Amino acid sequence: MMLTAFSVVAALIIHMASAFAEAPIVGLLTLPELFGHGPCEQFSPKVIPLYSVSESEQAVGVIRVDQFWRFAAVGGCEGLIVNVHNKADGSVSLLDTQEFDYESPAAVVLEQHNDWFKLRTADGPVWIQATPQAKYHSLASLLQKRLSYITPASAGHIFTRPGGSDISASVSGETSVSVVKSTNVDDKLWLYVQVMSHSICDPSEKPDVVLQGWMPAYTPAGQLNLWFYARGC
Repeated sequence: MMLTAFSVVAALIIHMASAFAEAPIVGLLTLPELFGHGPCEQFSPKVIPLYSVSESEQAVGVIRVDQFWRFAAVGGCEGLIVNVHNKADGSVSLLDTQEFDYESPAAVVLEQHNDWFKLRTADGPVWIQATPQAKYHSLASLLQKRLSYITPASAGHIFTRPGGSDISASVSGETSVSVVKSTNVDDKLWLYVQVMSHSICDPSEKPDVVLQGWMPAYTPAGQLNLWFYARGC
């Protein structure tokens, strides 16, 4: 009887954890209208309308540059601030970004539907329609040909085949990997990785492939198993 009660509680915990699982990142969207094409670029910011759902014609707010770059006399720049403005209550929140390249932010995409993108913000997701200069980079394309690594959130399990359950090896977080290819199994992204003996940034010797196999792109909670160093070595 106690075992049955424990099983029910365990199932409930698993269900609750699933219900509050983090929405997975599916890619990054560069928005030169908000960030320029590179750090410290002189550009003319544009205002981007926000929507609560894709394909909508009723804007619920805007994303805009609230403070432009401040250029120092000795060179360099700082201070670009991009905020999300909600029309209904006048609230202001940050647009969630990740670096796509060295000091080059891009919006975090949670879902794509044709040329519409669901973006993550501090106050919840919003939709935008792709701008003329925007470029979408899927998670699979971001991780290939990059300095990729296994995240601390990952269990580090390497599987013999995509969608399978046979674990061939396990590696620790922040281990350097090379993402070779990707595939989808039951609408879930899997990545074929080569685990390296050490980081390619170590100049002492060229790294070797010590093992290889398949990894799911996401943990059960929706966190990323793999990510990349946007700034290189």
